[in-house]
Amino acid sequence: MRRAWLAATVIAVIAAIATPTRADIDGDSFERALWGWTVSLNAPTNWSPIEERSYPSILVWLVRRDPPGKMLLTAEQLDDSLDASQYAKKTSVLLEALGFTARKPQLHAQTGAYWIDFDNGEVYLRQAFLVIGDVGYALTLSARNSRTRGQHLRAFDYALRSIKIKRGKPITKIRAADPAAADAGPEPDAEPEQ
Repeated sequence: MRRAWLAATVIAVIAAIATPTRADIDGDSFERALWGWTVSLNAPTNWSPIEERSYPSILVWLVRRDPPGKMLLTAEQLDDSLDASQYAKKTSVLLEALGFTARKPQLHAQTGAYWIDFDNGEVYLRQAFLVIGDVGYALTLSARNSRTRGQHLRAFDYALRSIKIKRGKPITKIRAADPAAADAGPEPDAEPEQ
């Protein structure tokens, strides 16, 4: 299990520096059906979604030329019953084992996601984690230095808030860090709180 997490984390980090992927894009909007869920995201102003396939777990790339930055949205099926907080903490531990300095996961109150900042002195990233059903989603921002990462935080926040995840059938389980949210559960076709 640890190797699967390590592999997924390494792919996300490498992908943050690598080539963009193909996505289902209409203007600045992205939508893709995967594992019984439909996920959508809107690109922030001056960010372009890219249509090119490189890794199957990457749903969409967003790029900006000046100041340069990249964002990617990934998805993976989870074996455990992890919530967003546990997903972020587990990833943080693995990143530290790979030589990254990682901040403690923080709650993004408006979306229920947990985010972490991490870097290795050469690449500076922020990653937010959402878990819906048995699928973990990660939105990753990559920049060449901490100052540039800071310049992109509003765009990252906008992209994170724009993520909508829907299912055609009633959702049986949402693993939220807040037990009250997990007990309530959304109505059919409901979106997670943003």
